[in-house]
Amino acid sequence: MGMMRKNPDQGRAVALCERVRDLDRELIALVMTYQDDMTVKGAGELVKMQTRLRHLRYTIEGEARIDLPMRAGPSQANPLRG
Repeated sequence: MGMMRKNPDQGRAVALCERVRDLDRELIALVMTYQDDMTVKGAGELVKMQTRLRHLRYTIEGEARIDLPMRAGPSQANPLRG
């Protein structure tokens, strides 16, 4: 595993966030497409993975000090939730 950087490269962080976002969307598409063929536990596991990916993306964005457009965090989706 490589060394963690104090000041990550923003360009690479943006590219990584875009890839994580794509994977996030693919997981949700899998659940939506195959939910009738999955067990509840299987669908739940995919949703948990998707949630972890989203948190990972938010962490990367925060550490690299980037704010990507179309980010729908809780505070932007519903300002009352914080």
